Amino acid sequence: MHFKHRNKFRLTRFIIFQISLILRFLSKFRKPAKRILIVKIDAIGDYVLFRNYLEVVYKSDKFKGYEIELLGNYKWKDLAIEYDGQYVSKFWFIDEESFYEAPKKLFKLALKLFSRRFDIVLQSTYSRTLMGNAFSILATGREAIAYNSDNEQHPKYKRRTDKFYTTLLDLPPAFNHEFARNHYFFKSVTDNPTLKLPELKLIPNRHTRSGILLFPGSSYYKRNWEKEKFSELIRRLLKETNEIITIAGGPADKSIACSLLGQVPPTSRIVDKTGYTTLPDFVELVAASTLVISNDTSTVHIAVACKTPVICIQGGGHFNRFTPYPDEMPFKPICVYEKMPCFNCNWICKFPTLEYDPFPCISRVNIESVWEKVQKTLNEVTATDVQFDIKKEDTSQSNLPIYDKKKAPLISIITVTLNAAKYLEDCITSVINQSSLNIEHLIFDGGSTDGTLEIINKYERHITYWQSEKDKGIYDAMNKAVKKAKGEWVYFLGADDTLLKGFSFIASRLKDNYTIYYGDLSYNGISTPRSEYSTLQLTKENICHQAILYPRAVFDFYKYDLSYSIAADWLLNIRLWTDKRFKFKYYPYIIANFSSVGISSLQTDDKFLKDKPRIIKEAFGPFIYYQTLYMELKKKKKKKHDL
Repeated sequence: MHFKHRNKFRLTRFIIFQISLILRFLSKFRKPAKRILIVKIDAIGDYVLFRNYLEVVYKSDKFKGYEIELLGNYKWKDLAIEYDGQYVSKFWFIDEESFYEAPKKLFKLALKLFSRRFDIVLQSTYSRTLMGNAFSILATGREAIAYNSDNEQHPKYKRRTDKFYTTLLDLPPAFNHEFARNHYFFKSVTDNPTLKLPELKLIPNRHTRSGILLFPGSSYYKRNWEKEKFSELIRRLLKETNEIITIAGGPADKSIACSLLGQVPPTSRIVDKTGYTTLPDFVELVAASTLVISNDTSTVHIAVACKTPVICIQGGGHFNRFTPYPDEMPFKPICVYEKMPCFNCNWICKFPTLEYDPFPCISRVNIESVWEKVQKTLNEVTATDVQFDIKKEDTSQSNLPIYDKKKAPLISIITVTLNAAKYLEDCITSVINQSSLNIEHLIFDGGSTDGTLEIINKYERHITYWQSEKDKGIYDAMNKAVKKAKGEWVYFLGADDTLLKGFSFIASRLKDNYTIYYGDLSYNGISTPRSEYSTLQLTKENICHQAILYPRAVFDFYKYDLSYSIAADWLLNIRLWTDKRFKFKYYPYIIANFSSVGISSLQTDDKFLKDKPRIIKEAFGPFIYYQTLYMELKKKKKKKHDL
């Protein structure tokens, strides 16, 4: 490992190997809770191959009554929350690489994990990393179980990190594929030798398939099949089929997509979605496709889980570990490769190549081999007339918690508008799409003249109450709206914002009438990892309005202070934070898409900023007050230094 800040890494190692000893010693003097921590900080594909074992642990006899917490990679946060929230009581999402030179950050997380009093810590990853081992020991479980790996990512520390665990499982040589390795691990830890291989599955909300999806990128550009071959494949698909062709990938793959589009004839049959889909959206896209073609194994695993036919163009770095699949797997990808004696090199290639050329094992795959598989697969799909139907019995596996609309509390969704015709329709339809929930939608307009009222009239039958009249600003309208609202819960949705699926998750968890529930947001379509707020964090930034569901009781005691034109909701949250009658509860669900064109994004509340030090001192006391002053001083000093 090569680090820019060696001293910081030394402190990180000190925390891992020395502070962990102190935490382990202290943990012996407390009673552990019935709580399991599963450490899984691998990439997206690894998570797809692992995630179905969360259900195995949750339903196992051995761990009956245990809470399951998951420490995972922020890259698959949205997917985990959307599909696995019913099995996991608490998520922890991190960027592993950011911890190696951030000892302070590691120490803070270590204390949080220590406070959870885990009984058991499980790490099923075979190729363990130093940081994965670190989290496993810093969590201080009574038991800690992992593989006795011969493929450590940081072998220098293996002898020392092996001592972290109470049990190290030896992997039988027959288990090569990652899914099979997961199966052996969880069969062992659940004490269930007859555990059947679970089905690799995701259950998206799609019912029919159409179109061909291409994923031309990968996690490392030298693993990519040549762009010239992909463009030739696209030309043949355009000529030989009538299918819409969608190109997808992450933001880093945009240059590949642009190159491909530049090499094929202009046509409306090619749709470029590279960099424009969230991970759950991408799963939906895969599930809705007739065929997926990819040299990225994460996409391949998602396609298999969605039962979508998929062709994998692969090299040999991890041959048999991720693809091809074992024979016992009921649904497998079609793998195209040219076997070389050096396969299973772990992508440490012994052949010299130019910097931007692919590895020889991937460049040896020719267009004719791939095209043959494409033709055969499309013919088979056409012959069977594939439909993707979610059977009624499958709904029990849905990620949505059980939600009885008739018995559920009423949620009042309040939207305040002023000349919002450009955005309001999307806002209203996003509320309409939450049809499974017990909600009412109230719109308070400040006297729009741009067509806003026409849109309200268009959707009037879906709106419980609306009015249009001059007001004294956003918070005046909100105070009025709350008086009209009949719901047991109140939620404020901006006219330029939209509800997402996560709203139904958090709605199903509304229980305590004196708890303020809040979640996460997508900002202009981009999900930003967040975490549970602390007092200090609330002094630095507000919990966004669109992330909070307030119990009705809040407005029995409070209303928005009209002397603050933009930050009155921040003031309200500060007051509620210190009000002993109420508590805040965080769930990591992305509940809405927040637009940056709203007034709070474009303007500042100067009066609030002026009064903020006094407000913080009165609410939280001198200790927090002086901490915030110190942070502001450091911030100004850093800004001055950067200039």
